[in-house]
Amino acid sequence: MAQVLRRSKTSLRPDNELLQDIWHSWRPGICRKVSKWADKYRILSRLASSEPGRWKTSRVPYLREVMDAFSDPKVRMIVLKWGTQLGKTEVILNSLGWVIDESPGPVLIVYDTEKTLKKVSTTRIQPMIESCPRLRDKKHPSADKFKLEEMHFHDCVIYLASAQSPGSLASTPIEYVFCDEVARYPTYAKEEGDPVELAMERQKTFMYTKKTVLTSSPTVKEGTISRFFEDCEEKLTYWVPCPHCGSYQVLEFEQLRWDKELEKKGKNEGVMRLIRDSAYYECIHCKEKITDQHKNRMLKDGAWARMDGSKPNRHAESLGFWISSLYSPFLLFGDVVVKYLKVKDDPARHRVFVNGWLAKEWEEPPVVKIDPVEILKTNRTNLPPRIVPKDTICLTMGIDTQAYGFYFVVRAWKRDKTSQLVEFGLAPSFKDLEEIIFNRTYPVEGSEERMRVWRAAIDTGGTALDHGFTMTEAIYDWLRHNSRGVVFGVKGQSHKGAKRVKMTVIDKLPSGKALIGGLTLFLIDTDAFKEALHYRLKLKPNEPGAFLFHRDVSNKYMKQLLSEEKRRDSKTGKEKWVKVNRENHALDCEIYAMACVDAEWLGGIEVLSKPMQMETKNRQEASPRTVNKAGALVTHQTWLGRTTNWL
Repeated sequence: MAQVLRRSKTSLRPDNELLQDIWHSWRPGICRKVSKWADKYRILSRLASSEPGRWKTSRVPYLREVMDAFSDPKVRMIVLKWGTQLGKTEVILNSLGWVIDESPGPVLIVYDTEKTLKKVSTTRIQPMIESCPRLRDKKHPSADKFKLEEMHFHDCVIYLASAQSPGSLASTPIEYVFCDEVARYPTYAKEEGDPVELAMERQKTFMYTKKTVLTSSPTVKEGTISRFFEDCEEKLTYWVPCPHCGSYQVLEFEQLRWDKELEKKGKNEGVMRLIRDSAYYECIHCKEKITDQHKNRMLKDGAWARMDGSKPNRHAESLGFWISSLYSPFLLFGDVVVKYLKVKDDPARHRVFVNGWLAKEWEEPPVVKIDPVEILKTNRTNLPPRIVPKDTICLTMGIDTQAYGFYFVVRAWKRDKTSQLVEFGLAPSFKDLEEIIFNRTYPVEGSEERMRVWRAAIDTGGTALDHGFTMTEAIYDWLRHNSRGVVFGVKGQSHKGAKRVKMTVIDKLPSGKALIGGLTLFLIDTDAFKEALHYRLKLKPNEPGAFLFHRDVSNKYMKQLLSEEKRRDSKTGKEKWVKVNRENHALDCEIYAMACVDAEWLGGIEVLSKPMQMETKNRQEASPRTVNKAGALVTHQTWLGRTTNWL
């Protein structure tokens, strides 16, 4: 055997082709642990890292035991319930490289969408393979065997699949399953069930060698990553020593300290920079000051242990690992503080911070019934309807579609998300709606300037109309001819634990007829925005994010706005929104108007550097916008004042 496996300066491979095949199947592992393999062979490209060059596990010490758990023959399941900027993807990539080189077998990697799959394949996986000679040499020589979604190596094949496509999660036997960011997966992959369970079903053939890795930031207690984490035999976190007293502790947000006096000066970038520089961590034991300069040493001397600090069972087959973004060597303690201060007054963004940065489940605060009379006493201003408050940065419009017309809300937004109702009404036809969206201007308080609607969201749901058409088809057609980058179609749905706003492209009408060129829609998590609405209604008028109304707002409007209450189900024990008033048009309109400024809607209000759609009175009179007169092509039917082009 010694003659066959001749050692050379570059390789231990045998020269004979037949023996090379035996070598690929039976050779002993050169690097028994993933971390050692990565330190020896992994090269980071400029596409994949801000620190290109040879991989160094010492740069992120908490990854070592996690990666080595994957190469432990006893371990079958690894669950990473982590915050952002911590290296979850690197764990997958290093483990993947080790599989290709050391323990080949069929691999399935699941991503949330086809778009993410292609992006990661081209910018992370393939560059890793090309930059590592050991992996590159194992590629199948045929070009058609190495594609974005399927890569063939010696005794190893990698399949990349989308959680949205259940057909790709069935039939083929798989030994290794990697599911990245499972919080973004749909609850059901069409009619076939949970995508994670579908992927794991393919491992039955490899009962004694299978390995599964699930990674994600948490969402809610019922979320996928939290359920799998709680099912693990051992649940571990990273304990680090204080540089002053040496006592071990888990880094928690509550121990961060900063100059609270600076908060009173506002939230501009200059103040935030000073707050970032003042931040530090206070040891829970000796109360000494721990700075960012201490972090690398603390991470190096840290260790994974149970939540209570005791040693884990070394024979466990399933391991759950939890850490927050406070551990990231790429973030300062001040970065975490600044992020918190920017989002703490916005429930939707605060939830992202709790999930993604603190790696904790979001718990909805109990919703207390709101008295509309009290709200009108405190949150009604002296401005009349159709007057825009000063310092407004944009106007948004929410539109609720009905068979007899369109209810709409126009709301003014300031930079700090304080908002005020400008107008609530009913547009009886498409023509009237176009006039409001594209032509109507609103005078700004104490100024000669006027503002138009910056962004509008129209509900695409609806009932059947005459001649078998549906309201949805009418809206789709109207949007394709009148969007102008201002008004967009939305669809309300409750998808707890997922994104608040999700962009999608549809290519079919409800009837099944093809929609040539497609149409962009935004899916709105209505439950999340109802929570945010009730939170803002309770804020004082002078607090950032307050929800205000013009002086003439009616009781009927307030009754519609508060038409749903959150109640606890006596059978399940869970809270859900219940309609207490039949008419809820104002509520729907306000939710859509709120969604328009949300950060998950193409950046929302955050992308605006100056007030939008602002113009002087003279300019408005001299050059008014004209309504798009795109004519009908196919139909003889006039609906709500406009001849409709049915596609």
